[in-house]
Amino acid sequence: MRSRNDNNCAGSDRNDNTCATETTTIALEVTGTTTITLQERQQKGRSMNARTPRGFRDILPAEAQIRESTVTSIQDVFALWGYLPVETPTLEMVSAFESFGFANSTTFKLFDSDGELLVMRPDVTLPIARLVGTRIGAPTANEALRLRYKQTVFREERAFETQARALTHVGVECIGPSSLATDAEILLILAEAIDAAGIKDYTIALCTVSFLQAILDACENSATVDNNWRQAVLTAWHKSDLVGIDTLMEDPKIDKRYSQAISALARTQGSAEAIATCRQLILSLKTNGASGDSDIKRLTAGLDRLEKTFSLIKELRPDVDWLIDFSLMGSFDYYTGLMFAAFAPGAGYTLASGGRYDQTLAQFGAPAPAIGFAIFLERVIATLFKTEQLYPENNTGSQIEQIYIDPETPIEGFRQAQKQRALGRSVVLYETEA
Repeated sequence: MRSRNDNNCAGSDRNDNTCATETTTIALEVTGTTTITLQERQQKGRSMNARTPRGFRDILPAEAQIRESTVTSIQDVFALWGYLPVETPTLEMVSAFESFGFANSTTFKLFDSDGELLVMRPDVTLPIARLVGTRIGAPTANEALRLRYKQTVFREERAFETQARALTHVGVECIGPSSLATDAEILLILAEAIDAAGIKDYTIALCTVSFLQAILDACENSATVDNNWRQAVLTAWHKSDLVGIDTLMEDPKIDKRYSQAISALARTQGSAEAIATCRQLILSLKTNGASGDSDIKRLTAGLDRLEKTFSLIKELRPDVDWLIDFSLMGSFDYYTGLMFAAFAPGAGYTLASGGRYDQTLAQFGAPAPAIGFAIFLERVIATLFKTEQLYPENNTGSQIEQIYIDPETPIEGFRQAQKQRALGRSVVLYETEA
């Protein structure tokens, strides 16, 4: 079992270098008798500002094939678990996002011709929650709504960070059940999807955010700190900033029993020993009288559920590197219980993340528990390139057959190609020289 090393890096754009040394005159465009050279075309492109915006890029056929194959493999896993496809608009009403932890500086916003303030989708979970609340409705008792998607999200980044501003998310949402079995289902689907994508070496880290939330609630209830302090702690936690967390815990207004527990929790990871460490923290808070019975019950309940989930998934998939890691914390405010992330060793970024958000759908008029995750396609592809696994083993790319046709009597060539395509083979036609 390895420790988590997640720098929360979104990854830089791939450079698509154009050969600038070509000197051969190419008949790219003819106006009258004027032939435009490659260099002149490039200069014309610059004068037309013919480039993609910062953080956006073209995807050429070789990479597009890999992406298509990888997405198909992942979506096939989702379909086998009974998840149905949905799509949501690229543009959403900004009001759907403003109260869920999305900073104004990280979203693309615009006014439409009706004067409505819109936002380009920065996340997929919230649009699906909105879709369920306004179009489908919450599932009835003992039923589940299982949805899957592949969508692009758009997030503004500062210029000097050179990060992508359009990212492809492939994921699932399970709405309705709140059971431990549903938590395990989602985690097992994630493992199978990563396997299907072709990544051989990865870790899935999980925790319960309710443990930290219960301690922070107790701190606020003691009337010694305010919500600004709480948000500062969560921000430092999301950045894995242990020094920042320790600095916040040095505030003399904080009860040392709480501050010591929070600092220790940020460093707690492992397997059964991580659960044992948390139980010791609970015992310490109870023995020292820092927390009342209701706080202790809440801490214990969340930890008990995490322990049972961890035990179940380890038994069902002992080949996966499962890790308990309480330093894990999402940047969104909607997570309520189980939270998890997948990462590959040495990658410096997460491959996928998700969690339980049981209170979110109520804000869209469809109160129901929910859990889901998103796989970050660009990061998966980058990992496949780094590990020299350009294609998943079961999707090596289709071979394209060539059939030559006589330009004078092409019908026979078309018939041959038609027969090959009926057999599921890719065929291109080439004309022979007259």
